[in-house]
Parts: sequence; C-alpha cells; structure tokens
Amino acid sequence: AGEAAATFPKFSVQKAHDVESAYQLALGTAIDTLRRDYPGLLTEEPDFSIFTEDVALFDPSGKRLQSIGQYEQVFRALRLLRKTTMVHSEVTYRLTVADSMIRVRWVAKLWMRPMVVVPGYKSEPPRLQLDGISEYELNDEGAIKLHRLSDIALTDEGAAVSAPLSFVWPVPELAVPELARPFFGQLKAALPHAARCGPIGG
Repeated sequence: AGEAAATFPKFSVQKAHDVESAYQLALGTAIDTLRRDYPGLLTEEPDFSIFTEDVALFDPSGKRLQSIGQYEQVFRALRLLRKTTMVHSEVTYRLTVADSMIRVRWVAKLWMRPMVVVPGYKSEPPRLQLDGISEYELNDEGAIKLHRLSDIALTDEGAAVSAPLSFVWPVPELAVPELARPFFGQLKAALPHAARCGPIGG
C-alpha cells in the first residue's frame, strides 16, 4: 500500500501534464486555423474541425443557433451572398488570446454590385465596411464551443453613415444604407433559426 501511495502522485502529475499539453495543442490548432481562414472567410469554406458539434452562435440579443450544421449554413450563406451581391471583398483581422478565449477584431470591406449599370458609363461599385469582434470560447479539450459576435458596425463610405448592428441583420430603426439592404435581407432569409429567435436586436 505504501508503494502504491508513493507512485500515485507521480501518476496524477503526469496525467495533468498530458491533459494540459493536449489542450495547448488544440488551442494552437484553433489559432492557426482561424488565422488561415479569416482572409478568405467570404470566398472559401473554413475548417470546422476546431468546433464542437453543438457550437453555439451568440449576438448581443442572445443565442442565434446551436449546432455545427446550422453554423456551417451561416458561412455557406455568406459565400453565396459574396458571389451574388459583391464584385470584391477584403477581410483583415487582429487576433489575441487570453485564457480560454480567442478574440478576433475583424474588418470586412465589401464592394457591392451597382444597382444600375448604364452602357458606356463606368460606375464605381458602392463600398461598404463591416467591423466587428468575434470571441471564441473553448471547452476543456481546446475545441471551440461558443462564438460570440459584438460591436458590429456597418459604414457606407459614400454617404458617411455608420449603423451599429446586433448581428448582420438590419432593423427598421437603424439607418442601414440602401445598397446594403439586399445583402442583409438575404442573409436573414438564409438563416431559418433567426425567425424563431424573435426580433433582431430585441
């Protein structure tokens, strides 16, 4: 019994070390994956292997969805909207890590397709800018279990109008630029769960 008691602490320390090492490895993988995926977020399918099966998406008004399937659907909708409503896009970001949280401040510059094209007249595509913060919470194994969106703001550079958004759905009370409304309207329609969550921004 004395021999077993003497070896038990050593086993516990080794087990704790292994768990910590596995967590740090998973955290590093999540960081590398997000860094790789963010620049092409509107054009390429991201790597969802760093998320749990029941990953939840929150905005300031609460939970919007919970499941990897619904989460993937958001990004499919974004890629479709990029393809159908924009001529160009650029996504830049700054990533920081604290404890079990990965924080990304991102900026998406969106060159929208002109609503009216006159033959023989060169029209510059309207440019919008969408800024926000994404916070990713990890579970004990280092997989992302929650994605929280905050501080979302849309700017129409041509009209110099800035509109804070709860997520990326416009609401009637906010001065959303006219040319951005088809983009956000289609995104809301692409997310069936949103209709069950009550008014956006409520």
